[in-house]
Amino acid sequence: MTKTAWRTELRQRLHKFAASSQWQLAQNRIAEHVQNYLKSRSEVWASFYPLGDEPQLLPLQKTLPHLTWVFPQVEQATGTLRWWQPGPLGFVAGPWGLWEPQTRGAQCFEVGQISGFLVPGVGFSLSGDRLGRGKGFYDRELARAEKAIKVGVAFDCQVVSGLVTESHDQKVNVLITESGLRLERKV
Repeated sequence: MTKTAWRTELRQRLHKFAASSQWQLAQNRIAEHVQNYLKSRSEVWASFYPLGDEPQLLPLQKTLPHLTWVFPQVEQATGTLRWWQPGPLGFVAGPWGLWEPQTRGAQCFEVGQISGFLVPGVGFSLSGDRLGRGKGFYDRELARAEKAIKVGVAFDCQVVSGLVTESHDQKVNVLITESGLRLERKV
């Protein structure tokens, strides 16, 4: 199956699951499993402002205040990500339709300062392959973050036995779904 076909298939699965009565319970379980995974960690962790079909992890900022949380901002001219610790002004709609940290009053972090990344995706495999939305934002950043832990965060319906990958596609070291820790490999 091609990447395009996988994206179509996995989005259909996710859309069907999001309409089910299990959606909110799965959201809560994912957040609980991520919290348990991170509770003994420290330093700087990157997260994401969820799109409608992605796990909701924003409350972790409050439940894990010992971590420094940063979120991506897309540099429109280059298509690269910059990482900001949200300031008092919170988030604003960015040019790609994504919610990004308001940079006024926020602190910027270099990718090398980030200990780990919570990574969304359209699909994941149990060997750590990740299928993103097709723009390559996370693949480029994760390639630069060689020493960081990359934690894929998804719903069980997004996990498949194998995905088509290309040389630029980056793997995750850890995969967490509502079922718990599904994969953990050393960095």
